[in-house]
Amino acid sequence: MSPRALRIIFGSCLTLGLVDLAWLDANAARLSSEGSWELLTHPPPGVSAEPRPAIAHAEPPPVVAREVAPASPSLTPDAPEPATSWIIQFERSASVIPSDQMASLTAIAEAVKTHPRAIVRIAGHADRMIWKANRGNNLSLSEERAGAVARALGNLGVAPDHIRRTAFGDTRPLDGRATEDAYRRNRRVDVRVELPGER
Repeated sequence: MSPRALRIIFGSCLTLGLVDLAWLDANAARLSSEGSWELLTHPPPGVSAEPRPAIAHAEPPPVVAREVAPASPSLTPDAPEPATSWIIQFERSASVIPSDQMASLTAIAEAVKTHPRAIVRIAGHADRMIWKANRGNNLSLSEERAGAVARALGNLGVAPDHIRRTAFGDTRPLDGRATEDAYRRNRRVDVRVELPGER
């Protein structure tokens, strides 16, 4: 706002205030001396009867848009941590846990020890190929794989009453293609650690 506009506004407010105060003083004096409630309809002596100057309206300052960063969600101490899951891979027609998968089992056991009421859900799976030498079917193979993971977790200190296991054979493939890469991905055990408060 320019200095000239500020002077006009300030001067107008001051003039209006003085006129109004003089008018109120004259009416108050008359009411108290005469006991009358009739207000003056004209300016008292010594007060100019000229029309009040119009108040200059300055342009409002431009609104500047400001980008506000979204507030990060607050973490409460009672909120459950997100569930953790792993995939344990197996060799074809085998239920023995490969040595390179043991690190995942150790991590699972540590997650359960951190949350004593956690539940470990183990789901065994198989690919759609037939067992070598027709030693069995894919459902029993997936059961053996789930059992092998459950025993390994027990050896790492996970109590049996914290373990739930099931088997699906070849009915729930991760990859439905008929390729060796798809078969390799489907030879697995899915492990999910459910923390307290989850379903």
